[in-house]
Amino acid sequence: MKYILTVILALMVITPIKAQETVRSKDIDYTAYGQMIYWKALNQDEKKVFLQAYLYRTHEVGQEMQANRKLRSAVERYEDDIAAPVYNIFRQLEDNDKIELIKWIDVFYRQEFNHEESFGKALRYAYEKLQRGSESMHDVYRRAYSQ
Repeated sequence: MKYILTVILALMVITPIKAQETVRSKDIDYTAYGQMIYWKALNQDEKKVFLQAYLYRTHEVGQEMQANRKLRSAVERYEDDIAAPVYNIFRQLEDNDKIELIKWIDVFYRQEFNHEESFGKALRYAYEKLQRGSESMHDVYRRAYSQ
């Protein structure tokens, strides 16, 4: 009986101590993860609107950065890394291509390792796929290593 009480008492003391150990979580970009969740929650028509809103917001941010003296030094980098690729994609995009672009963004976010990637990266991926078409790996290999 003493033995059972001692074991129960030991478990009662050790269990809370063990339960309070911190678990290390990996650092992720929660904004990008939120964009992915939001994108997945939209229907087809809402995704078209989101694409237009993303283009508009990219332009708005660029304008705000140019107006703010403290941020002027980052304008060139913003234009090169973020705004210019988005503008180029939408400049070359036809209305009927938007549906195909949306499909490729959906494919990008279906892959679990892309859940933490930004929407800008998903957009660039989708545009590259749209430009290339549905090329098989065999076609890519033949093109890359043709003699």
